[in-house]
Amino acid sequence: MEDVLQQVGDVREQVAGAIDVVLADLQQKWKELSGGPSVTQGIKQFVAAVDWSERWIQGLLAFHFFLLLVVILFRRLPYVHATVFFGCMPLVYFAERLNRLAGQHWRSFARQNYFDPQGIFASALLSAPLLLIMLVILFHYLFSTSLLLIRMKRKELEYKARQAARRARAYQSSGGSSGGAAGRQSPGGEAGDAKKER
Repeated sequence: MEDVLQQVGDVREQVAGAIDVVLADLQQKWKELSGGPSVTQGIKQFVAAVDWSERWIQGLLAFHFFLLLVVILFRRLPYVHATVFFGCMPLVYFAERLNRLAGQHWRSFARQNYFDPQGIFASALLSAPLLLIMLVILFHYLFSTSLLLIRMKRKELEYKARQAARRARAYQSSGGSSGGAAGRQSPGGEAGDAKKER
């Protein structure tokens, strides 16, 4: 049981380390792309530059909120999670192409051109929320898997305890003599039980 908990703790530490590396890389890339202002200044400038009253931006944010709500409400249905996860993947993958296409046709749906060649706007409003939703799904799968692993280990330990109790009862009922059938089975009984478990 302690081994399982140790493994779960190790996985959590590895995930936390990976997140720290990704965040540090994102901060460095942000500085390179935006010319040097801090992340908080860049976010404030971004929020001020966007016209949040545009319907398509509100619709996009509502779509992200709806997907997150679906992921949370249907967390016990793996098919829903898989559908959302694999539905978000192509949107993130084709975000650059969508940005380029939207940059060519922005006049038909927006008041200003948000679609720069670097794709910062598309990354911030399309890819980042989708990646966050996919990360929530991934963490849920990791958490569910660790709980399942703990349950299986407990059942294995309970099974082994029941087998040991049966062998002990059989040995005691035979009077503890080595001449009885249970006495002969006891030394080799563990190998027989191991074959049955397989």
